[in-house]
Amino acid sequence: MVSRQSLTERFRFACTGCGTLWTTDYRVTHVEDGHGHLRDYYYNHGQPCLDPTAPGAVLCPACGRNRILVGLVAQQPDVGAGATSPTRSPGTKAEAV
Repeated sequence: MVSRQSLTERFRFACTGCGTLWTTDYRVTHVEDGHGHLRDYYYNHGQPCLDPTAPGAVLCPACGRNRILVGLVAQQPDVGAGATSPTRSPGTKAEAV
């Protein structure tokens, strides 16, 4: 049996080159295939994209550098049009450098 969970995850980014800081929300679908294999699908502005924690997946909007520090700062299950702001998450994802 396949299980699926959709979340909105907010990531904080910091450019190691120019120091620019920003946050971006991603819609993420976590899928388990029934055999214990997990797969995550990321969407930014409705378009499929790479995992933002993958090295080189995100470019600095100010200088274009791809050595970015990334942290997960909030996540919330997608509940449709009545969704509220994401809640704080206790952990952070690994740095993407």
